[in-house]
Amino acid sequence: MGAVARALGSVPLVLVVGACGARVPTVYSPDAYEPRVPRGTTYRWSFDTAPPTPGTGQVSPSPERVFEAVLGGWGARPDADATSLPGVYRQGLRFGALDAPRVLVRDLIFGDLDATVRCRADSGVRAQSCGLVFDAHDSDRYFVARADALEGVVRLLHVTGDGEQEVAHAAALVTAHVWHTLTVHARGEQVVVEWDGQRVIAAVDWARDGGRIGLATAADAVTSFDDFEATAD
Repeated sequence: MGAVARALGSVPLVLVVGACGARVPTVYSPDAYEPRVPRGTTYRWSFDTAPPTPGTGQVSPSPERVFEAVLGGWGARPDADATSLPGVYRQGLRFGALDAPRVLVRDLIFGDLDATVRCRADSGVRAQSCGLVFDAHDSDRYFVARADALEGVVRLLHVTGDGEQEVAHAAALVTAHVWHTLTVHARGEQVVVEWDGQRVIAAVDWARDGGRIGLATAADAVTSFDDFEATAD
């Protein structure tokens, strides 16, 4: 991966939109001329650094400019089991079977990229999942690599206005209450998904052409995330 051009700190609780069974709204549509992240630039979120305090001279972006919640109760909080202490980023609300809680990173458009996140499925009856969003054109059109402990599977999905379309899936050891690593490598139409460092999916989808990145769960899954990183290629 390239050099880190900018490191972003943790975020507190962000906007909660929607409720169980509610239709998920579109919260943004990117400008056609929005510039892409320069090749070799890496962004990292450890969810450990306190938000900047006015007047201290800190220059980190304000939390409100970093993440934009589409659906869910997302927030940074202390966790003694965090992969990088002291904090994690957690989605803590429970939704219906067809809902997809997710949060998108503002102002950053990636083309080809390498993205990775540590995730831990904490609870859920319908789902115990963690997901990595990429190529988000708006809040309802995106790709997501998503693992689920109840199913023991990792899926690559293309989400459109018509719902989720599976690109590929693979069986994997997805264990609840344990930290795992989910990684996506996207180059042109080629998408590779790794789970705990092992390639589990290699697929082709001609629909991908870049967009925003983010994190996701599914249904009533309560999930923690840590050490989120993306590099433009």
